[in-house]
Amino acid sequence: MGFLALKTTGAAIVTTPSVLKALQGIRLKMQSGKSVSTSIEAAAASADDPFLKALKIWKVRMDLGQDSVVILDGLPELRSTMGRRALMTVLEKGLRGAPIDDYLGELEKEFYLSAENSFDKHLQILPMKMMAPLMLLILPGIMLLLIAPLLFTVGQGF
Repeated sequence: MGFLALKTTGAAIVTTPSVLKALQGIRLKMQSGKSVSTSIEAAAASADDPFLKALKIWKVRMDLGQDSVVILDGLPELRSTMGRRALMTVLEKGLRGAPIDDYLGELEKEFYLSAENSFDKHLQILPMKMMAPLMLLILPGIMLLLIAPLLFTVGQGF
């Protein structure tokens, strides 16, 4: 598991639901006894997402015997993040006959951890984002309700 040094480098792994769904689909099919090739085809069958479309194209080109580096250079959806590149490296090793279930499990854990960290980051920023409408829209109205009677009283005194 040394070539997946994602945790040790501290690099951000950005993932999307389609990548995680594909990873889970491939892993589930493999655990039910399907080959890596069949599992990838089944996961990419519903190609409504750009990542899944690119995964399907990658699989077809790999079956034709093209070089994986050349394929990935032509498909930026598969190499846009470190997590996607790691997934593609694992899938390539699986197509070449290496056992990859442990690697897929590790990647899945890291993708979930990344999603949780991203969620926590957004939760930390949320109070500040919610303060903007409060300060710009609600607070002036409240201040007007509090200060208007005072201004009215002072205005009548002159």
